[in-house]
Amino acid sequence: MSYVREYFKGILLDTGFVTVANGTRLKIGGKGEIEVPINGRLTTIPDVLYVPDISYNLLSIARLADRGIECLFTQEGVTLRRDKKTLAYAKRYRNTYVLGPKDEENPTTRSVVEESNIGDETLRL
Repeated sequence: MSYVREYFKGILLDTGFVTVANGTRLKIGGKGEIEVPINGRLTTIPDVLYVPDISYNLLSIARLADRGIECLFTQEGVTLRRDKKTLAYAKRYRNTYVLGPKDEENPTTRSVVEESNIGDETLRL
């Protein structure tokens, strides 16, 4: 899910609601493909829900696994891999994992990887 309209290459009409971890229901504004910078390169993520009122861009661990992406969690962060090739790294900040370089100090504008299945995107890298 993403709240950043500018990330979308195009949005198809999609209606309904998503329920996030705290139980809040948010209206879906559409669905499409986005291109975002991850670890210094543009990455295409298909089937992303546009949810204007969500606070973070979220990825679903379950959907990543469905696409053959392994998520290797440590106390410091999570490495996303497919076929033993590292695709991305998300540093841990409290109970949230934030995509970006391993040495990044300010995660406020990065996408979030939640351990719970509340997102609806998957990476195609």
